[in-house]
Amino acid sequence: MKRIICIVAAALLGLSLSAQSFTSDFTQTRENPASGRKITKTGTMEFTAPDQLAMIYSKPDGEYMIIDGPLVRMEMDGQTGDIDSSKNPRVGGLRATLLNCILGDWEKAAKDNDAESSVKKAGGLKTVTLTARKAATRGYSSIVIVYREKDSMVTSITLEQFSGIKDTYTLTNIKSK
Repeated sequence: MKRIICIVAAALLGLSLSAQSFTSDFTQTRENPASGRKITKTGTMEFTAPDQLAMIYSKPDGEYMIIDGPLVRMEMDGQTGDIDSSKNPRVGGLRATLLNCILGDWEKAAKDNDAESSVKKAGGLKTVTLTARKAATRGYSSIVIVYREKDSMVTSITLEQFSGIKDTYTLTNIKSK
């Protein structure tokens, strides 16, 4: 009997993980209130739960950010790096926040970022807002995640740093793998 329960549990886990694999187009908009600049980048995203994320930019061509387990590889704004996120708390925090938001584990993201959360539902969307409990020199003052209610698929993530810089990732043409 235990063997059957284990097999069923493993099968259900496999189904839930396969349901959390998708590809999409994305747009990243960075707003810097200090300079008044707004930069838009576009590309494709591929995600496989629990910790495989590839963001390949087409504008600007050649930029990328890849999360492969604990390893974060990137070429952004002329800087290249392969970073072990388990040894770099700043990158580890960004990695965990992105993955938890995509996976729908916003409660974990709230805990990791010492943030309070609120949820609003309207028009078939669930908007989760995480607000930092206290100011800091690093991290996010707020995180806003929008999910489709019908399938809990993430459609946008906005990360606002304490400095006021805001990055919004908007996903379109989302296709489950």
